[in-house]
Amino acid sequence: MISHYPYRDESGDVQYRVVVDRTSKSKKTVFQQRYVDGEFVNGMIGVILLLFRLPELLAAIARGETVYICEGEKDVMRLVGLGLVATTNTGGAGKWLAEYAKYFDGAHVVIVGDIDEAGSLHVRQVTESLLEHGTLASLRVVDLTTLGRPLPPKGDVSDFLDAGGSIHEVTMAAEAAPELVVADPEGVEQPTIIEEKLPPLSARIVSTEDDDQDRTTLLMSCLVTLGSFMTTVFMCVAGRNLFPMLYFMAIGAAGTGKGLASVSRDLVYEIHRSKRDEYNRQVAAYEIERDAHAAKKSKDKGPPPKPPARLSLIMPGNSTAPVILEAMGINLSLLIHETEADVMASMLKADYGDLSGVLRQGHTHEPVSFGRARLNEIIEVAIPRLALCITGTPGQVGPLFRDGENGLVSRFAFHVLTRRSKYKDQFNKDLWNVQSIGAQLAPRVASLYDALSKLAPLNIEVCFTRRQRDELRPMLEAFDVLAEDDGDTHTAVVRRNPILIARFATILTIARFIDVDGDDHLTSDALAFLESGQLRIEVQDDDFDTALSLAQYALQTARIVGRLLPATTPATLHRAHKGAEGWYSSLPPEVERKVAVEIGKSFGMSQRTVDRKLNEPALFIRTRSGFYSKTACGKVAT
Repeated sequence: MISHYPYRDESGDVQYRVVVDRTSKSKKTVFQQRYVDGEFVNGMIGVILLLFRLPELLAAIARGETVYICEGEKDVMRLVGLGLVATTNTGGAGKWLAEYAKYFDGAHVVIVGDIDEAGSLHVRQVTESLLEHGTLASLRVVDLTTLGRPLPPKGDVSDFLDAGGSIHEVTMAAEAAPELVVADPEGVEQPTIIEEKLPPLSARIVSTEDDDQDRTTLLMSCLVTLGSFMTTVFMCVAGRNLFPMLYFMAIGAAGTGKGLASVSRDLVYEIHRSKRDEYNRQVAAYEIERDAHAAKKSKDKGPPPKPPARLSLIMPGNSTAPVILEAMGINLSLLIHETEADVMASMLKADYGDLSGVLRQGHTHEPVSFGRARLNEIIEVAIPRLALCITGTPGQVGPLFRDGENGLVSRFAFHVLTRRSKYKDQFNKDLWNVQSIGAQLAPRVASLYDALSKLAPLNIEVCFTRRQRDELRPMLEAFDVLAEDDGDTHTAVVRRNPILIARFATILTIARFIDVDGDDHLTSDALAFLESGQLRIEVQDDDFDTALSLAQYALQTARIVGRLLPATTPATLHRAHKGAEGWYSSLPPEVERKVAVEIGKSFGMSQRTVDRKLNEPALFIRTRSGFYSKTACGKVAT
């Protein structure tokens, strides 16, 4: 079968067509022909590439209708035939052009991509292009793998419909998908940041930027990394001693400035490097001892030396739960600093380890443990101390937190960045100051780390003054009343807001120990306090005000993030097809293993889980190599 898809410009005039030849069973042939003097000619020299069905697209946007972006003309025509407005770009996956975004100003857009890797990358490319270059009314992405229909490895929306799916399911999934356009809502303002009220270290950092949004990015991210190593400092909140480790995420489209958070990593990198150097020294000593042990005669050997434990402060975002737990058991605290939220999302989605559970428990230092059957051991951490600093786009929020009912989201402080209102000169030499400020101040931060480490096993308690507690009490009581009328997610955010206030105030208080200009790196007051043996310090009013402003801002941004998440996972729209039961019922009477694995992906099942189910006698009988027959009475245990 040969299909012809004409591409028209905004005036409706045909400019070229795409020809798809599917007569060969082995592969399809696709080529393009430009329209010249009333006929189609091979080649596209001098032709401006367009969106498919562009006039219909523009008319629908003008009417305020929702428009769908697919991967391929066939899928577009399938949706159009079912009453939707749809478009695609010439060339399919990976061929989206930035200039296409201009057509979508004010549009309500839904992207429905193919389920293979190329399709996922294409969805991401289109999403980022529209968010960066367009001015959308709304943007949502439908993930076909969550809708409970068996799809082939490179399945698309046409395959979904062929598998028994309905257009109603697609539109319902679009409505339930998280909203990716982060508006600048009324009433949400940047926190009040007054340089004169900040600790000198924080003031020096934020002084490198004059944009309020950028100053907030710098301040909040740097407070996270500063708190990550304060293992001998705590504040008592609701009867619990809480160390100042924060979970923070900066959310913004490309070009909004979230990359400034990288400065905060530089701030503590010298601490991380010193730990790494110490580990390398221990490894060198171990290798000498190991070689000496190996050279001894058997009767003189004794037990072999043990390799040293890996010391670090900064952990990569693609670490699994067991790896993080093992590192927390060795190091007093850890910092995960990740500029791509997708990396963290992939680990949270992994089939092994409960990383989400570890993060939830670690937030308030609840004991965590993890068993490893292969090594016959249990990793236990009595007091986990973990800080998180993550940046990502609005489209990465959903995969990271999954849904609004995930308890992890209420443990984060969010900073939501909106599009810049003015151009930022990328060749301005002042930009070098902000990019280098973290490294410049890192030795002074390392000196604070050394001084605090020497206190162990003693701890400094940071506490509010009586006046500050009196000011907090009615405000938190008012928050509680408001929370009762909110959803579960925001109620949890409100309930945990005192923890944010306490941690921000604690970090700001201890950050005042650093002298940003003196030779000693620490102020004379800080040195006197540390030498006095005192173990209690009160929060200054300036730091209390800053902490309160940051925590109140986090309350507001949590509402915005809540709109980026579905209330429940998309699979709950199709409970009859949920999980392993839906997978089992979708399989034919006899199925090849690789087909079962691919169908399993549509139900969120890993290859390992599918193989385990295939080898359960109550469910399947192996008929021949690689093929399995379903039993008559099979029922999947959940």
